[in-house]
Amino acid sequence: MYKIIYLNSQKLNKSDKLGMRAKTENICLRCLHLAIEAALINKENKTPIVKKLKLEIEILKQFVRLEMELEIINEKTYLIWQNHLQEMSKMTNGWLEYLQKKNLT
Repeated sequence: MYKIIYLNSQKLNKSDKLGMRAKTENICLRCLHLAIEAALINKENKTPIVKKLKLEIEILKQFVRLEMELEIINEKTYLIWQNHLQEMSKMTNGWLEYLQKKNLT
């Protein structure tokens, strides 16, 4: 997702690139950081990190929506990005459910 956002940034004017898009990129990088951290940390500590990841993905969805509403990205781009974000969200929710079930047993 970060690669897609980054490559699209090259087409933006300076104020959009340094304003809204910079915040969107930072949130996406936090998601990447949390996903890597959760993958590499010991099993007992994964759940809180995956919960943070879930929250960051939801925030990222809202920032992408805001970019569309501010006409920084067009509707077609928005729909493509939202499909990727929905997939990320589904995978994270599945990971969280797995961890929670595993903690019950």
